[in-house]
Amino acid sequence: MNMKENSEYRSLARMSLSGKWAFGAIATIVCWIIMCVPGESVNFASDTQFGQLWGLFMFPLVWGYDVLWLALARDEKVDYGMLFDGFKDYLRIFLTLLLAQIYTILWMLLLIIPGIVKSYSYSMTYFLYTQRQSGDEVRRSH
Repeated sequence: MNMKENSEYRSLARMSLSGKWAFGAIATIVCWIIMCVPGESVNFASDTQFGQLWGLFMFPLVWGYDVLWLALARDEKVDYGMLFDGFKDYLRIFLTLLLAQIYTILWMLLLIIPGIVKSYSYSMTYFLYTQRQSGDEVRRSH
C-alpha cells in the first residue's frame, strides 16, 4: 500500500474544496447563529436543564453540518437545506449516537485505554450512517 505524505493529503483537500470556501463559510455562520444566538439570549449558564434540552434539539443540526461538509468534500451537489437533514430522521440518528456514547462509556469503565481506542472507532459513526443512507457499500476491515 502506497502511503501519501501529509502535504499530498492537504493539496487533495484544497483541490476538492476549491471554489467552495464561501459556501462552507456561510453554512458555518448559519449553523453557528442557529445554535448559539438563542442560547445566549436565554443564558445557558443560569438554566442547565434548558441547555441540555437545547443540545438534544440541536445535535441533528450538527449532524447535517457534518454531512454537508462531507458532501462538499466529495464534490456532490449541496445546498443549505442539508443543514436540516438530521431532523428528517431524528429518532434513528439520536439512537445511533446514543448507542455509540453508551458503548464508549462502557469501554471506559473497563479501562481508560480501551475506552480511548473505542471512542476513535465510534467517531466514524457519522460517516458510516451517511454511507448507508446514500446506498454506498461500506468496506469492512477485519
